[in-house]
Amino acid sequence: MVRYIVLEGIDGSGKTEVAKRLSALTPDYMLTREPTERLGPVIMVNDSPWADVLLFAADRALLMEDVNRWLGEGRGVISDRSIYSSMAYQGAALKDDLGGLHGAFKWIEEVNRPFLLQPDTVLLLDLPVDIAMSRVSDRGDATRFERMSYLEDVRSAYAILAEENGFKIIDATRSLDEVVRLSAEALGL
Repeated sequence: MVRYIVLEGIDGSGKTEVAKRLSALTPDYMLTREPTERLGPVIMVNDSPWADVLLFAADRALLMEDVNRWLGEGRGVISDRSIYSSMAYQGAALKDDLGGLHGAFKWIEEVNRPFLLQPDTVLLLDLPVDIAMSRVSDRGDATRFERMSYLEDVRSAYAILAEENGFKIIDATRSLDEVVRLSAEALGL
């Protein structure tokens, strides 16, 4: 069965490494991430959450062309992030301007609607923000998104999205090998 699988979670949750390892277990699956190399550098120097929504959407529109092609060829896709990242991160930043989180979620979804592809399965790698921040500081490359209070809001947004959209939640406080094993198990790999 061809599937579009997405890994979500706050920065420091291990998404990128888990996605790589899951991809190694499924050689017929393509591995991708958001943001892509196409617009990622532009996004990372921007500091407006309004522009972030639009830039991530433009990047996603280009990526979805690839994802749809791969799925059409009978290949699966594992993606490190998706629209749910925009909903959690930019939703947390814009909630006060858009009537709360659900108002932000709705606007972000509308911006992405023309090219939106719903994943078959979303794994949310969940962990407390203090542990995530420790991991981020160990990497030494913190971004503007990696502030404690902001990530608390983002984690709360992910909890709402998980509840409303049936994400499979993985305990990302465990060792990387254990998180990969639990993720593979949740996906039936």
